Amino acid sequence: MKLKIIAQILAKTEKRELVKSEFLKLIAPTHLEEGCIEYNMYQDNENPNLFIFIENWESEELLQKHMKTEHF
Repeated sequence: MKLKIIAQILAKTEKRELVKSEFLKLIAPTHLEEGCIEYNMYQDNENPNLFIFIENWESEELLQKHMKTEHF
């Protein structure tokens, strides 16, 4: 069964750029993972401290595998 995840992460203002740079490092290797259909990060226009990830996975099992990867 396919799985869609929408995750919201709120960074502290003073850590926003660090958090953003670390999140950006996740995107390319995650796209290469088995089962990854979509993995995108967005930054809210009204609150730049709010990051939103939209993920689509082929299965719960492959999502769990992703969560154990070194880059995650």
